Amino acid sequence: IMLERHVEGRDYRLVVLNGRTVWAIERVPAGVTGDGTHSVRELVESANNDPSRQGHNSPLKPLDLTPDALDLVDEQGLTLDAVPEADRHVRLSRNGNVSSGGTPVTVFEQVHPDNLKLAVRAADVLKLDLAGVDLLIPDIRQSWLESDAAICEVNAQPQFGPVTAGHLYPEVLCSLIQGNGRIPLTLILGDTHNLARRLGKTLAQAGIQVGRADPDGCYLQGQPASRDAKGAYTAGRWLVADPAVEAGILSINEAELLKTGLPFDRFDSLVIAGPLTGSDSPHALTMLLAALLPACIGPVSLAPDSGQQELVEKVSGLRPVSVLEGTPDDQAEELARLMLAARERHRQPVSEETNHP
Repeated sequence: IMLERHVEGRDYRLVVLNGRTVWAIERVPAGVTGDGTHSVRELVESANNDPSRQGHNSPLKPLDLTPDALDLVDEQGLTLDAVPEADRHVRLSRNGNVSSGGTPVTVFEQVHPDNLKLAVRAADVLKLDLAGVDLLIPDIRQSWLESDAAICEVNAQPQFGPVTAGHLYPEVLCSLIQGNGRIPLTLILGDTHNLARRLGKTLAQAGIQVGRADPDGCYLQGQPASRDAKGAYTAGRWLVADPAVEAGILSINEAELLKTGLPFDRFDSLVIAGPLTGSDSPHALTMLLAALLPACIGPVSLAPDSGQQELVEKVSGLRPVSVLEGTPDDQAEELARLMLAARERHRQPVSEETNHP
C-alpha cells in the first residue's frame, strides 16, 4: 500500500515547450452553478444541452450523475431536486479532468513567474522537450514558494484541447521542423539525356543530400536506396518521407501519375526534357501537364531539343516557360541553381502571416 499526502489546491496544467512555459489552464471539476430557480438535476440537463458537450468528439464531455457525483451532492447538503442559491457552485467530480466533465479555463496571463520557472525545471529534469506539468496550488497567481503547492505529475504526451489550446498546434509542429518543413522538389518528364542524374550529381557536389527517383529505382547520393524500380507515386513518397533526403528529383517517362495522383501536394520546378513513352504520348503529356501545372509553385523549364515546346506553351497558357540553354551539363547547373534557391526559401522560418505547413 502506498500512502500519499493529500494536497489541497486547484488543479492547473502548465505546458512547457523547448524550455519555455507556453500555456496554462485551470481544470475546473465538473459541476453546475445555481441560479436560485432551477434544481441541480435541471442545471445538469441544461449544461448537457450545450453543443460543446454533445457528440463523441465534442471538446467537453457530458456531466454524468455517477454514484460519486451523488455522494458529492450529498456532502454539500443538497439533493438532485434541491435548488441551489444563485452563484453557488455545486461540484459533481473530485477531479478536474475534461474526460470526467471538467472545464478548462485559460489562466496563462495570471501565472506567477516562479510557477512558470518551476514547470520548466520539472520538464528539464525529465529531459522533455514537450511536457504537461500538473500543479496543485491554491492560487496560480501566488508563488509556489509561498504556498502549499505540489506537482502532481508530469505528462510526456500532453493533450491540447481545442477549447483553449488549439493555437498551440502550429507552434509545436513548427518547433519540430526546419523552416517550413519542405525540401526542394523537381519533377522531370521524358528524361532522354539523364538530366536527373546530372542534376543529382551537381547538387551532391554542392554538399546536398540528394534523393533521386527514376524508372530504374531510387537513389540516395547516387547509391541505390531500393532493391528494384518503384512506381512514380511510391518513389515520390520516398523522396519526401526519408529524413536523409535534402533535395528530391523525380524523373518519369510515363503518364502513370494520371492514375495514382501526385505523391506530394506541390513541388518547386517542372522540367519537360522530352516526350513520354507510349503510343499516345502527346495526348498523355497534355493531360499530365494539365494535372501537374497547378501543383508546380516554381518555374517551368523546357529542354531545347525536347520537341514539345509548342504543346507545352499551349497547355501552360499565360504561364511563362523558359528554355534551358547549353549542354545537358549546363542545363543541370541551371536547374541546380533553381533548386538551391528553393531550398533557401524553404529554410526560412514560417511567419505568423503565412500558412503553416
